[in-house]
Amino acid sequence: MSTSNQKSRLNIPPWVALAGMILAFIIAIIIMVNILQPLVNLIFPSDPEPPIPPDAVILEEIENPATSSGEWLYGVQTPACEIARFYAEAGSICRYTPLACAEAAREAEEGVTSPQGVKSIAVCTGTKSGVVNSYSWEALISSSQGEYETSIRLFLYTER
Repeated sequence: MSTSNQKSRLNIPPWVALAGMILAFIIAIIIMVNILQPLVNLIFPSDPEPPIPPDAVILEEIENPATSSGEWLYGVQTPACEIARFYAEAGSICRYTPLACAEAAREAEEGVTSPQGVKSIAVCTGTKSGVVNSYSWEALISSSQGEYETSIRLFLYTER
């Protein structure tokens, strides 16, 4: 018998081949999960959801704002300083009007309200970054003497 004519075959045990196929399948699933979510976001982008206080009532919606992707006016019965705190806890960076919340606390202690009308309290900005689309918001928080204790003018900016 001539062994030189016979080609040597690599004999892989069946359990090794099965383990290799299972490992390749697991890696393929991991890759698909990481690629599938951005692909779905690209095809079906989700609507941006800026933080809105739970008791907010929409008073006005600007249909075609010139400066942003969306603009709304909300009214809430919650004090303006608490609304600014809500936005800060939601991840916004808030710039307060100097002494605005200190004056509001003093007025609340004394039981008086200032007859000044609308008073700017804070401007809060935040960003939500996504895989495909990102958006940011800007909330102008003011106290008012109208039907609602606080008004929020919310601007939404979408980026793709």
